Amino acid sequence: MTTHTAARLVAVLILFFIVGATAAAAGEAHLYLAPYGFASRFTGDGQVSGNSSGTRFDLEDTLGIDPKDTAAGVDGFVKLLGSRIDFGYSKGSYEGSEKLSDPLVFNDVTYGSGERVRSKIDFTHYRLMYGFDFGLKVVNVGFLIGGHLVDAEARVKSTSSGSEHDTLRAPVPAVGVTLGVHPISKLAIHAQVSGMSVTISSVKAKLIDGFAGVNYLPIPKLGVVAGYRYFVLDAEDKDEQDKVNITQRGPYAGIALHL
Repeated sequence: MTTHTAARLVAVLILFFIVGATAAAAGEAHLYLAPYGFASRFTGDGQVSGNSSGTRFDLEDTLGIDPKDTAAGVDGFVKLLGSRIDFGYSKGSYEGSEKLSDPLVFNDVTYGSGERVRSKIDFTHYRLMYGFDFGLKVVNVGFLIGGHLVDAEARVKSTSSGSEHDTLRAPVPAVGVTLGVHPISKLAIHAQVSGMSVTISSVKAKLIDGFAGVNYLPIPKLGVVAGYRYFVLDAEDKDEQDKVNITQRGPYAGIALHL
């Protein structure tokens, strides 16, 4: 994890903690906060055209991107009288190099066959949703509505053709469900999935985001969490002739704080 990523995560944690603690102090609210490390695998393909016809590229095979990175993130919610504000944040950075077997046109810059390019992708994902839970003694089921924001920056450079970058910022509305099972007081099993397929003007996007994990609290209000995460975004801008189809998945582990 880079110093910049760690600083951003700490800032997000402080903001979420202040908001949640303020809500908890105002009433019978429950704040859940779970910072984690994510052994993510990032794969997919894309096309960045600019004013010309771009080349479809694979992150691993064309750009040589190493798909593995330990991303940082945080999940949480503030819950009051069955209603919840659910939030999430994660950030990963993926890079690598590759000798091109065919020419690559990336945002109007042509990298020739035989050129060695170095590439880097910074990928940030935000989630903010409102929901309502229907709870029994052991099982909790909830519904969510809100949105996700994907912020990705891709950079390609070579000694011969120079450096070029492009940024994708894609807000995507979503609906989702949550499931919580509490067999004993120290153990909780949580699962959540949200997403939507939507077309806005010339942009068509499909997003799926989900995770399943186990919380263990050896002492009241503080414990550990571990599980598996999955995220996919398939988007196309027909006017700009830009495309992206990416998947981020893998196990995660962290701490869990209940207030």
